Amino acid sequence: MSWPAIHRFPHPARLLTAAGVTCLAWTAADLSDAATHPDRVWLRADRAAHPVREVAVLPVVNVIDDGRPPAFVEDRVNPYFCDRLSYVWIDPPGARALLVRRTRHPYSELDSLSRQIWRWGHVDSTTASAVAHQLEVQSVLCIRIDRWERLDLRDPHRMRAMVEMEAALVDSSGALLWTVWSDQTAPTSLEEQRDLSEAAGLGGAPAVVVGPTRSSEWGVPALNSYRRWAPDFDQCVSKIFGRWAAAFDVKHR
Repeated sequence: MSWPAIHRFPHPARLLTAAGVTCLAWTAADLSDAATHPDRVWLRADRAAHPVREVAVLPVVNVIDDGRPPAFVEDRVNPYFCDRLSYVWIDPPGARALLVRRTRHPYSELDSLSRQIWRWGHVDSTTASAVAHQLEVQSVLCIRIDRWERLDLRDPHRMRAMVEMEAALVDSSGALLWTVWSDQTAPTSLEEQRDLSEAAGLGGAPAVVVGPTRSSEWGVPALNSYRRWAPDFDQCVSKIFGRWAAAFDVKHR
């Protein structure tokens, strides 16, 4: 499948110019918790005029062609968002199931949602309004995985997981309310390294790249061997989601 070029971290100034809106503003925030870089957070200046109490989290999108990380991330949405924050939530599996039931061409619509999130990190205003209406919520939350790999594979003292993700909240009127980009690393334990080596049939040798991916397009090494509940990736996602949930609850009450 040939998709259009990806535009990472769209600058709100571009959105402002395109929309002819003058009520957007950058908000500095350093929510880093041992992250490689501070979280990049943007908030709509007049967000108080766009109250949000109902949120549907759309299916998570990965920039490379691997469905395992999105499934992993979707499993972490409930404990960090739906179960903790006092909003009316629809989690990604629930949103997917409702869209399949309530739309005439569900799979083409889901593919269209994924393409938009893959390209921009969020759905456009027209799509956001339509999807919010179909799901009967005030807003949709889009999540994209930009990076998911292990670094320093041949150095057992430095091997670590690296995750980069971004999210965007768009309300039912099509207004972009909030965006955040985060990265996080977590060390890969020696026990996990042994498990990876055994899974690769290497008899205790360092873990190596498994399978071809398109991640080289992003100037990073190919996606490395990955286990569904690998503790280092779980730690990365948990730390990112912990910071996101705290920021989301404060800014959208």
